[in-house]
Amino acid sequence: MMHTLLQLGPTPEADDLALQEVALRGLLMHGVPPRTEAEWRRAAEVFDDEALAEFRRWARAEPESPDGRDEGAAGDLAGSGGAPS
Repeated sequence: MMHTLLQLGPTPEADDLALQEVALRGLLMHGVPPRTEAEWRRAAEVFDDEALAEFRRWARAEPESPDGRDEGAAGDLAGSGGAPS
């Protein structure tokens, strides 16, 4: 029985959840907090309260540009022609 279940592999839903978690961890790895309610829900399923508090701190500290775009690292190079000095 167990052999048969293992050969079936993960369900499409399990694959989707795994991909969502990988995408979320990729954002977090770069210091970007969850952006949508769905990302926040997934973060609450995966991380503990201490980590969630830290992500909320990041979200409060994140500056928004006037036109609503994410400035990110490219914003740090503005005026330098895109090259580090």
